[in-house]
Amino acid sequence: MVSLPECVKFNNDASVVRSVGIAGIGGLLRGDKGQVLTLFFGPASSLDPAVSETIAIKAALEVFDQTFWKGKAHLVVKSNSEVTVSWCSRPA
Repeated sequence: MVSLPECVKFNNDASVVRSVGIAGIGGLLRGDKGQVLTLFFGPASSLDPAVSETIAIKAALEVFDQTFWKGKAHLVVKSNSEVTVSWCSRPA
């Protein structure tokens, strides 16, 4: 029998190239042994890097909400944007 991971982690990121007016987001959901469980990618609707990172986090949460692991494993969301992390962790 395969055991479920207790914790899964979404590594997500955004990339913005203002000079040509494009931005994209993507993410990988990994299990506790580093195995890829699911992924997403697509365009971002903002050329602001912090906003695009926030869009990536939102997309990761929406993807996780549709997975088998929702309610079965703790979720860690990892972002390399200090500004975005402070926005997400600050109470409204």
